[in-house]
Amino acid sequence: MDVKIDMTMDKNQSMMMVLISAVLRILLGTTMDTLQVLC
Repeated sequence: MDVKIDMTMDKNQSMMMVLISAVLRILLGTTMDTLQVLC
């Protein structure tokens, strides 16, 4: 049971990291686009 719980925790953490990285990429992309438009 403990091993299964640890595995699920790792899976959730990895998913969160992927989601956070994706959001950061989108935010960076939008900011870069806006900067180019302003420049």
